[in-house]
Amino acid sequence: MGMTVDEVERDIPYLDSRKGPVNLKPGRCMKYSLKRASMEPAVTWSFLQRSEKEGAQFPNNWLFASPASAPSPPLRSVLDQIAKEWREEYLEFESSEREVSAFWEEWGGAEVANKIYRYLLQLSTTTSYGDQSG
Repeated sequence: MGMTVDEVERDIPYLDSRKGPVNLKPGRCMKYSLKRASMEPAVTWSFLQRSEKEGAQFPNNWLFASPASAPSPPLRSVLDQIAKEWREEYLEFESSEREVSAFWEEWGGAEVANKIYRYLLQLSTTTSYGDQSG
């Protein structure tokens, strides 16, 4: 599949199905990464599970954070899909110039891992640079 998998420590939001992300606590999770398909410059960004109080702008308490003002339209389309499909379990994404990563507390076996892989594949091939106004 071409993914790199590492166990990492990071601040993880602890979720409440009624309230969304409640607070951040240090914890261990798995980091799944795919190299970007394009060698063109990419905007770095994070797509995090946070509360509306913390600025979440997507459904189900997802927050897009980037030095750019907003995701490109193609990236926004993929992020909207993820935000609508993923509601409760911990999953977050980050993008650097070279790779796209998912941070996940593993559960659900191969079926869920394959779903996350498909998200990463979409994100690694989606244009996130250019006009960031939309």
